[in-house]
Amino acid sequence: MAKILDIALLGKTGVGKSRTGNSILGRKAFKSSPGMDSETIDSQREVSQLPDGRILRVVDTPGLQDTRGTKEEGEAMFMKAIKEAIVMNPEGYHVFLLVLRFDSRFTQEDLNTMDYLRQLFGDEFTKTYCILIMTRGDQFERMKKDGEIDGTFLDWCKAQKGEFEKLLQEVDRRVILFDNCGGEDVQKSQRKEILEIIDEKMLVGRRYTHSKFQRALQEREKLIAQGKIPAIALQIQDEISLISQEKERISKEEKDTDGKIKAFRELEGRIQKNLLMFEGVKDEINELRDLHKLADDQKHQVKKEVAELQKHKELEKKLQAQEEEIKRQREEFYRQKELEEEFRAQERKKIQAEEENLKKQREEIERQKKLEEEFRAQERKKIQADEEDLKKQREEHERQKKFEEERKKLQEQAEYLKKQIEKREQEKLKAEELRIQAEKEDLKKQQEEREKAKRLEQDRFQKEYQQVRDTNNAQSGSALLGTLAWPFKTVSSWFW
Repeated sequence: MAKILDIALLGKTGVGKSRTGNSILGRKAFKSSPGMDSETIDSQREVSQLPDGRILRVVDTPGLQDTRGTKEEGEAMFMKAIKEAIVMNPEGYHVFLLVLRFDSRFTQEDLNTMDYLRQLFGDEFTKTYCILIMTRGDQFERMKKDGEIDGTFLDWCKAQKGEFEKLLQEVDRRVILFDNCGGEDVQKSQRKEILEIIDEKMLVGRRYTHSKFQRALQEREKLIAQGKIPAIALQIQDEISLISQEKERISKEEKDTDGKIKAFRELEGRIQKNLLMFEGVKDEINELRDLHKLADDQKHQVKKEVAELQKHKELEKKLQAQEEEIKRQREEFYRQKELEEEFRAQERKKIQAEEENLKKQREEIERQKKLEEEFRAQERKKIQADEEDLKKQREEHERQKKFEEERKKLQEQAEYLKKQIEKREQEKLKAEELRIQAEKEDLKKQQEEREKAKRLEQDRFQKEYQQVRDTNNAQSGSALLGTLAWPFKTVSSWFW
């Protein structure tokens, strides 16, 4: 049989008892509202099962000095709810959680509340069975961040004075800072801290009992014996609460739709088994009618969840089919894209190869053009050189032609001079012959000498003329004429 831990939440209105109960149970079992408007009118009991198998049964009581009426009405309402809480657990409670707000001062009203609880349950319950819960832990963190508080929460508790310090001593400093606005990890940590205090610092397994509990237990057994309260009522109520916890767990933790459907169908079987316990008695007692209605509502809710999950499953199948189609289309798209990219890559390679060929062709054209330009430049240089040579040849030809003309002219002049000389010589000789005839005897020797000199002079003239012809390229025409004129003058001077 699973180990059961019974917990009662006590405190005045608006301190956050219901939210604390929800944090401990790990689900929204109790209704709560912000501010000082109390939601809890009657005591409520909810159950959750921990991962280690332990069952937590938490009773949320209405706030002392409830805000709906006068102080007396609030006390009367609280007494009624406490009686209900005692009836709910006549065996007693393992621990009482006294809930206070961290961000509120410990006032005379709080002292009155504690006195009222001591009067109701006795002094022993605070010393042995109580844990102090300080809600609004987020305010502590904010004040610490703003520098209004130094150190840890336990340091803050040690620094407290007056009545609050007395209360801490009375509960043996079993105090926990609670942040009911925190996430799931924060709530798990807080629940773990409460269980560790219960396991390590308190009388594990012992329940707090009082004469009121004993009387309640006797009254309850009497009513059961009379058939006015079926013995299964609390068992059914706990099962309904555990089913609610399991329903929330399935909705939160089960990710697979088939797993959820299977779990909800198993839960539906538990609910159906729970409903069978009402057979023959559900219409006799109002309490059982209400429980039967709760169980029946749970059954309809679970069926609705299963129907919704079936629809969700069908939708998932459709979505999965659509996803498969989308996946196929995406794969086809990527395949086409890949083919297109391959084609483009091939085209790019082809274009690149063509560009390389074109580049080589351009380079070859440029090289041919450069070679052609070099050839043309060489041809131009060659033509220019040929033109220069031709020009020089023409100039040389003109010079030779001019020289030849001058030579011919000089030769003609020389021939003419020669003829003139010969003619004059002949005339001179003829005259001389006539004169010599007269002086033939006397001049014979002189004539011979002259003839000899004449021959020598002619030979010399011929040699000089030959020299002039050999050196005609190096000498000017005028020099040649001067040279040729010399023997003429000489001859002339001789002649005359």
